[in-house]
Amino acid sequence: MMRYRRATKLGFIMFLILLISGGAMLALYTKDTSFIIDETTKELIIDDRSYDQTIHIDETLIINLVDPINIKSKEDGLSLGSIKAGYFVLEGDITAYLNLNRYKDQWIEIIDGDNYFYINKKDRLETFDLYTELLLQDKL
Repeated sequence: MMRYRRATKLGFIMFLILLISGGAMLALYTKDTSFIIDETTKELIIDDRSYDQTIHIDETLIINLVDPINIKSKEDGLSLGSIKAGYFVLEGDITAYLNLNRYKDQWIEIIDGDNYFYINKKDRLETFDLYTELLLQDKL
């Protein structure tokens, strides 16, 4: 009888630990990503707490506002409803870094040589503002 109670308590404690750690991971991944344009270094810094990226902004960078592209598969990342973060394979077999807060809204496409980045923010207007800021940096 004592062993049964001890095993039950141990199982319950392990369940709580898993539940709390899972909740912490979920909270970490669903926090808003910071998109910072450093005007002195001309870099876009994407701080998403897991797949941070730094993209140098220069005249070779291609920046577009595009409609969503079909995702074929996930290579390494998070796909939680409309939130996508990490590396995914898109139609056309393009491996790209995605940081999307709203999958169905327009994406900012950034092509740096062979590297593809697709980002957006939760709010459509904020996405458009970021796109405009990136275009202005590209012209400076």
